[in-house]
Parts: sequence; structure tokens; C-alpha cells
Amino acid sequence: MKASFANDEFNNSMLPLSNWSPILEKNLDVESFKLYTKCFLMISDSYIREERFYEHSFAVYSPGRSIVEFSGYSMSKIDTFSSEDVYSSFPAKILHICSDTVRDVIKKLEDAKLMEDKSYSKYVKELDTERDYTIVNQVADWTYELLESASHTRKYDFQLRSSLISLWMDIYPVHGGEGSSELQKEIQRRLEMKIFKQLEVNIIEGYYPAISRPIISILGIKEPDDITIESEEVRF
Repeated sequence: MKASFANDEFNNSMLPLSNWSPILEKNLDVESFKLYTKCFLMISDSYIREERFYEHSFAVYSPGRSIVEFSGYSMSKIDTFSSEDVYSSFPAKILHICSDTVRDVIKKLEDAKLMEDKSYSKYVKELDTERDYTIVNQVADWTYELLESASHTRKYDFQLRSSLISLWMDIYPVHGGEGSSELQKEIQRRLEMKIFKQLEVNIIEGYYPAISRPIISILGIKEPDDITIESEEVRF
């Protein structure tokens, strides 16, 4: 398996994870889903190793999308569980696995020093957001989808927070003054655009999903005097 998914040519010609979605599997268990995410991370490794960052890699995009969509699908049932069972419930476990998977991709991109390539850094910063197929934007998309999936609950905001807070801090780190990396800044910029767009839908049009629920759960509510424009962690 590793020999196949670690081969970038195989991944881009055969698209091994792109013709199947976890949502289509009626009796998918946690371990099988973990295996799917493990294969996805191997594909991500080969994509990063070959430095195909200017390409829209469907081999990465499709399974990444399927992973986070499965979290939203599973989370629609979260409120059917009792407070005693929610932490060990299938939806909560799936959300946690998805969050860890996106965190792994972010770490891999940081380790690859993606944004130290000045040409690529300039490309990412100047790219038209309507045509943004970069891995940076995909990470922002995946993160947004996981936040949105957590908004399905009307009972367990606090319980789901633990699955999202580590991912959030990987994007909005607390470094004691060191600030965010260039990669984190570009993910932040894209993620904020998606969040504020949905907040406008929530507030002005009154439509769901209420993305404000998981955001408030993660960040809490700050007094106005505590918020500064320089503070990345409390920008919301």
C-alpha cells in the first residue's frame, strides 16, 4: 500500500482515493476511516515531496474534501447521543480524526518550508481568490468545513471544542511575540474570508449553519477593551 500511495505518478494518473467517498459506505467504522485518512496523508506526502504546488492536484483535493464532508455528515447525528456518550460517539471520533489529519498536512507543509520559496510565496499572496486551487487554500477550506460541521450541534459546543482547538492553534499560534509563519498567515487570510462570509449570511440573512457557534466555543467572548487589531488570536 505504501509503495502505491507514495508514488506521485501513480496518484495523479490513477487518483486512487477519488472514486470512493466515506459517505457512500453505510457501515464504515472508525478504524476504516482512519485507514482512509492515512492513505490520504501518504498521497499528501508524495505531492509535497515532488513540490507540485502550482498544480491543482485532484489526487489531494478530492479525498481531502471527502474527509471533511464526512465529518459534517456524521455530525448531523451528534445531538442524538447522551452527554455521557458524546465524547466516545462516532461523530465526535470522526471530527477528531479529521482535525488531526488537517493538522498533519499543515505540519508537513511547514516542514517542507513551502513559503520560503519567494516565487511561490509571491504567487500565493497575489493569487485571485476566485481561482485559488493552492494547497494553502485547500487547508483553509478543510478547516472551515470542520468548523461548520461542529455548528450542527445545539447541545455539545463545549464537548466538540477539544477536537478543534488544537487545529485552530496550529493556524493561530500563541508564540509569545514571535507571531505567525508566512504559511499560517496565508491560511488565516483565506479562512477569515470564508468565516466572515458565512457570518454575514448568519447575521443578515438569518440562515444556517451558524458558524459563530464553534468560533465562540473556541475563542470565548472578549470584552471590547481586550481586543486589539494586532492580536491574531482574538481577531474575531
